[in-house]
Amino acid sequence: MTITRRALLAAPAILAMAPASAQAGKITLVVPFPPGGSTDAMARLLQANLQTKLNRIVVVENKSGAAGALGAAQVAKSPADGSTFLVTFDSHAVIPAILDKPPVDVERELMPVLLIGTAPYVIAAGAGRPYKSFAEVVAACKATPGAVKYASVGIGTLGHLAMTVLGNKAGVEIMHVPYRGGGPAMNDVLGGHVDLIAGSAALVAAQLGTNMLRPILQLGRERLA
Repeated sequence: MTITRRALLAAPAILAMAPASAQAGKITLVVPFPPGGSTDAMARLLQANLQTKLNRIVVVENKSGAAGALGAAQVAKSPADGSTFLVTFDSHAVIPAILDKPPVDVERELMPVLLIGTAPYVIAAGAGRPYKSFAEVVAACKATPGAVKYASVGIGTLGHLAMTVLGNKAGVEIMHVPYRGGGPAMNDVLGGHVDLIAGSAALVAAQLGTNMLRPILQLGRERLA
């Protein structure tokens, strides 16, 4: 996920359009995932920048659960005075499709404000696993059905959907282990509790330069490196 200085500085201009009563108080950035993931990291970059530019208290509040729907619902129920914002990512768009009774109507109760950045998804294996290509993952799934497990940042997220499509096309089932966010998912991959992780490049990038995580497949139209 590319976060540019230009994108970060665009937020204060939008916040300046809020009512005067809201401009005097605290700003809350709600992240619908636990600390440690890429969305949380992005929100904390925004937090520091906004505090400097606006000379106001800016807090990051993590409200995880239901693929981001609980945090989105919290923002939807907050006063519409420009003091509370949701910092989220792709799962936000699929909430109506994956939840029978979503706690928020993302199309009517929330309004998009700013796109900060985009990033392709990467499928990576823990260093203790033998997989060096997706073909090897498919072969392992065929040899021992149900043996290969992958972590995602939640049901219905792009990582989950992408792995489901890839597994269907290959004729295998890769066991899905959903987490409440990128931080917990990454911890379990690095700890050897699951074999793979399907996450954004922003989530996995810090570990790819170490001996802890091995990239095996990148999704997207352009190669990162």
